[in-house]
Formats: sequence, structure tokens, C-alpha cells
Amino acid sequence: MASLRIFVCAMFSIGFYQTAAALEIRCPANLMETPGAVSPDPLWTIAATTGERPLDSVGVYWGSTDQRGAQVPDDTQKKKSLETVTWQLPKADGGHYWLGCSYTNTTAMLYQKIAPTYSRCAATYTLLSSGRRLRLAAMLCQ
Repeated sequence: MASLRIFVCAMFSIGFYQTAAALEIRCPANLMETPGAVSPDPLWTIAATTGERPLDSVGVYWGSTDQRGAQVPDDTQKKKSLETVTWQLPKADGGHYWLGCSYTNTTAMLYQKIAPTYSRCAATYTLLSSGRRLRLAAMLCQ
């Protein structure tokens, strides 16, 4: 079985934009992915796709630097053409909260630690008329 190593570089770094009461976190809009793999058998040829992957969604994760678990949102509300997903961030020992940026057509993700001073994060998505998510509009932590 061929192992697949994925080298990922963000086209832009994760940005932080702070107001008096909230911190807006902006995931890079795109991720450039360059797969690399080695076949264990010369009779087999590897085909892998490289390219730009657009931002799909965000999530909140808990854990250590090398092991993170996805947190279930505490609330999801849809109003007209917007959906807001909210996570509460209670204080706990043994790890940190992380913002995870997910991109389409890849398992590669970008993570940024959320400062322990924040107790709540909310992601707002614009919706299509069908109710499906179109794009992330904002991610605010307070």
C-alpha cells in the first residue's frame, strides 16, 4: 500500500483582527497542496492531484498540539440567508482550544490556537436559497 505524504503550504497566514470585545479569525482563503507518494511496487504508478483547495468550513477542536478532537457546536441558528454556529469554550485543564480550517477535496487542515481568554466562538456562513452553505462570512471569538 502506497503511503501518501501531503505537503501543504498556506497561500496566506491565518489572520487575526481584534476589536474591543471580539477577535475575528480569518482562515486563509486557499491552501496549495502538493501530494508526494512512493509506490512500494514498481509495477504500480501513482496518480495524485496537486492544486489549490478553497476554504470550506471552520470548526473548534480541543486537545494537545498533536491530538485534537472536534467539538460539537452548542448552537446552530439559521436566519434568512445566514447560518450561525456557536461553540462555548469552558475552561479546562490538559489542552487548548484550536480553530481548524477545512478545505475542499483534501484532508489537510490548518489549525490556530484560540487564546484561553475567549469563552465563546461563532462562525457565520452565508447560505444559498436551498439552505446549503455558500461560504464562511466570519469567525468571531469573544
